[in-house]
Amino acid sequence: MIYRLKGMRITEGFTQIEFAKALGVTQTAVSAWETGRVVPSTKNIKKIAEVLNKPIDEIFSLFNIDKVIN
Repeated sequence: MIYRLKGMRITEGFTQIEFAKALGVTQTAVSAWETGRVVPSTKNIKKIAEVLNKPIDEIFSLFNIDKVIN
C-alpha cells in the first residue's frame, strides 16, 4: 500500500520537505505520492529507493508496479 511510503520516510527520519529536497522534487509531489493521487515516474522511484536505502523492487511494489522498466 502506498501509505507505506510515508512510514518508510518517517522511519528514515525525513520530513516531507527534507525528503523532497533529497529527491529533487517538491513537497507537493511527495504528498501526492504518499496519498496515492500520483504515481512517481520510474526515475523518481529509483531515487526514492536510493534515498531510503531500499531495494528498487520494494518501492515499485508500493505503487503496484510489477517490475523495473529500463
